[in-house]
Amino acid sequence: MLSALISRYAEPVDYAELAVAVPALSPFLRPGRDKRATIDFRDDAAVRALNQALLLRDFSIKLELPADRLCPTVPSRHAYTQFVIRLALLTCPDIATPTTLPPLVGLDMNVLSNGLAETISVMQVDARGAIFSPEVVTSVNFIDFTMCNPPFYGSQDEIDASLAGKQLEPFAVCTGADNEMVTDGGEVVFVSRMVKESVELGKAKIRFVSALDYVVPY
Repeated sequence: MLSALISRYAEPVDYAELAVAVPALSPFLRPGRDKRATIDFRDDAAVRALNQALLLRDFSIKLELPADRLCPTVPSRHAYTQFVIRLALLTCPDIATPTTLPPLVGLDMNVLSNGLAETISVMQVDARGAIFSPEVVTSVNFIDFTMCNPPFYGSQDEIDASLAGKQLEPFAVCTGADNEMVTDGGEVVFVSRMVKESVELGKAKIRFVSALDYVVPY
């Protein structure tokens, strides 16, 4: 349990060292400003290779990442996971939590190829229906917590306006598909639906957390 609370990425990732452990990353290395090896975060193939290397070296997870989907960095998701685990420990001390980064995979093939079929269930829900669908809610006695990275924007125009308002070019490439980036009402409406559903389900059934990134001025 305590090992799950220790950050694997308290120090910056040593890309050269990582490439020694996972040679598939080597073709994407390039010299950085401080002469240490780095990658081009605007190269979607390099970002995928980096995340695959981190998952393989640090969590023994071999993951296939589609080129047309979001690819959040492993260290940021590891930090998010640790936050949720700490929250769970504070609010429910007897809760059983994983000792490694939860393999946030969206495809059965990734679950099966990593021998996680007994640990992870992949369920499809209707985007027009409940976020916490009856199939999901009734599949277990209690849902300890949920994690969510919602579609941030309400339209492509919002994405374009956000990019136009930035003084600097994005540091990393965005490979997100439309359904990952855009939803009616943006993340505020999406997460508000989660809040409403969680209230209806009650504390006895579920608690949830969600990442929020797009700030709406009021």
